[in-house]
Amino acid sequence: MAIDPPEPHPEREKLETLITHCKKRASRAAEKLEAAMRENHEASRALSDAELRLCDWIDSHPDPQPSLL
Repeated sequence: MAIDPPEPHPEREKLETLITHCKKRASRAAEKLEAAMRENHEASRALSDAELRLCDWIDSHPDPQPSLL
């Protein structure tokens, strides 16, 4: 004698569908966050490099007329 599976419940199916959509959304958000963090790191490094290059340039090109202060 086999036991029949319970009939699908509409509310449960809605919740399972919602969970599937939420998991996909969370996964996409995590991918975007990782890309944004990578971009932020690269931009910060580029900024730091540019600031160091400016400091080097300023050191290599002193003001021909020193400040009176």
